[in-house]
This record gives sequence, C-alpha cells and structure tokens, in this order.
Amino acid sequence: MKPSTTTVTPIEDTDSQAGDKLSTKLSARRATRKIKQKHRQAELKETIAHQGELARIMRSGRAVALRLESTRRLVLRVLIPALLAFGAWSTAGVQAGAAAMTGAEEDSVMWWALWALEPALIAFVAVVVLVRCRLLGVAEETTDVEDPLLTASKLMWGALGVSLVLNTVGHWPSDWEGAGGLLFHALGPIGAAATVHLIGVLLEAVGAVPVPEGKDVQEPVQESQESTPESAPETVEIDRSRLSERALEIPAGATRLAVVRCCSEPRRKTAPKPARSTDEQAERPVQKSTPSDSRKARADKGTKVPAAAKKTAETPSPRRLSDLDLAVMLEERIDSRELPESPTVKAVQGSLSVGFERAKRVLALHQERTETVLPGQLSVVDAAAEEAAA
Repeated sequence: MKPSTTTVTPIEDTDSQAGDKLSTKLSARRATRKIKQKHRQAELKETIAHQGELARIMRSGRAVALRLESTRRLVLRVLIPALLAFGAWSTAGVQAGAAAMTGAEEDSVMWWALWALEPALIAFVAVVVLVRCRLLGVAEETTDVEDPLLTASKLMWGALGVSLVLNTVGHWPSDWEGAGGLLFHALGPIGAAATVHLIGVLLEAVGAVPVPEGKDVQEPVQESQESTPESAPETVEIDRSRLSERALEIPAGATRLAVVRCCSEPRRKTAPKPARSTDEQAERPVQKSTPSDSRKARADKGTKVPAAAKKTAETPSPRRLSDLDLAVMLEERIDSRELPESPTVKAVQGSLSVGFERAKRVLALHQERTETVLPGQLSVVDAAAEEAAA
C-alpha cells in the first residue's frame, strides 16, 4: 500500500498579506485624518481672520458714525409717532378747556378754531425736537448754537405747560373720586412732555459716544504692508484693464474710434519679365540643370540668324482695327497680287478674317477710295449744242 501524503499551506504567507492590507488601510486613514485636520485648521484660520476683519471695520470711525446716525433715526421713528398720539389724545381736552375759558358757543367759528390749538402746540414741539436732532453732532457746541436751542427749549416746555393747563381747566374734582378723570385729561400733555424729555435724553446719550478719529479701514492694511520683512517676496500686481473680459469696455471720457484693418508691409514692385515668344521657346527648350553641370558652348555661335528665323511683328487683330485700316490692308493685298483688282465679298472676308457684313463695308470703302472713270463712260458734247439747249 502507498503511504498517504498531506499538503500543508504556509500560514506565514497568508498572515503577511493580511498584515500588509491592514497596514495600508491604517496608513490611508491616518492620511485622511491629517488632511481633514489641515482643512479644519485652514477654515478656522479663515473664520478668525474674517471675524477679526469685521471687528476692525466695526471699530473704525466711519462704522461708529453710521451706527450712531442709525440710532438717532430709530429714536425719532419710534418716539415722534408717540408724541403725535399723545397730542391727539389731549386735543379734545384742550379744546374743551379753551372753550370754557373763552365762553365760546358751540358750533361757532371760535369753537371750531379752538380744535387747531393743540395740533399747533404739538407741531411746535415736534419741530424743536427735530432741529435739535439735526444740529446734534454736526457743529461744535458753541454759544452761537446753544443760546437759540436753549430759547427754543424753553418755548417748547411752555407750550407743553399751556396744553397741560388747558386740559385741566374745568375738570377740577370736588372730591377724591374725581381725581381719576383729571388724571386722564392730563395724560395727553404729560405723555407728550415725557416723550420730549426722553427724546432729548437719548439724543444726548448718542451724541456723547466718542467717535474714533484718524482710524480708517485702510490704515491697518498699510501697517501690515509696512510690517512685512524685507526678505518677503514682492507681490505681483495684475493690470486688470488688460483682461479679455474687459476688452470691450470703454473708459469714461474716451472716444470710440473706427476699426481699421492693419495693413501689411508694401511689397516691392518688380519689373515684369518679358514674355518669350513661341519661336524662342522652340529654340530654347527648358532643361533642368544642376550646379555641378558645366555650361556647354554653342556650336553655331557667331553665325547670322536667317531672315525666316527672325521675329516678325505680330499682325494686329482685325477686331481692333477700323474699317479704314482694313481698307488700306485690302489695297496693299490687291497691290501685292494676293487678291484680284475687283475681289468678291467672300474673298475679302477670307483674306481679312472678318465677318460678311464688315467685309461688304470694307469693300465699299475701298471702291470709294479707288473710284476711276473708264473711257467707255465718257461722252463728247458739242459746245454750240449745249448753249442752244441752255
């Protein structure tokens, strides 16, 4: 019998592979944690820098002045309507007290005119308050400004006192039970006076806030630029006016010019080469030569060129010639015996290479130019017979 054999897998290889995978996972996690931590630190630094920049801007002189101005407007928006409400409350009481003091009859002109007394007093008070608010913090506190404001304040409190007195006239209680009615009648002028006093206090508090002078938003930036060490690299400034998205922008005050195409450099004019005739091209065939080829001498150099090989003047086209020129050519050909003395139209047409109609015109012109009288066409007339016939 054959002995049984068992195969044993190496455990060390599997353990090493699992360990490598685990170490790579752990290293990847550590790298991601470091990256996330760096991102958090960068975001935190940006947030701190942003908050610090906001705090620096809010502490600047302009920001403080804007906040103070918005506070003044808030005080007036809230308390001026309250002043008008208290004035409307006390209008009826002032009219009733003034009518009781003057003895005006009901529905009379005086009785109706007394309704405008309390609105006039409240309007006077509101104007004084608004003027004080506008002058507060604008000009320095001098006697030229303080004296008129003090006088206006005294008149304002006098108007509120008149409103209080007119509200309480005729409403004095005979016992303690009527004190509540008197209080309600006096609530309008008392509330108006308290509102005016509160407006003055708040405006003085706003004006007492010191506004930092000489601290602008750009000063810390200049200090940070000056505090940079000399070894720091210089920042490169980018001219944003040359960017592509601003190419079509026209600056203020500039004039749009017409678009002109850029001209190329003028080309030098070269003299035209004379065209070779067919005879020359036939005599001198085109040969491709290389610099290495030696130039061969002509065998017929020095001999005279025959007359048949000489270049003759080209005959002009009949289309460019006039009828008179063609008639002259026709005469020359008749004289040279190329055509008979009385040629036909077809012969002229073929010789001059023209059309039939033009050949007829040329032939008629030739006959007019060379018109002769033949002997058979002459006749002898007696002079005496001619006189007798006359």
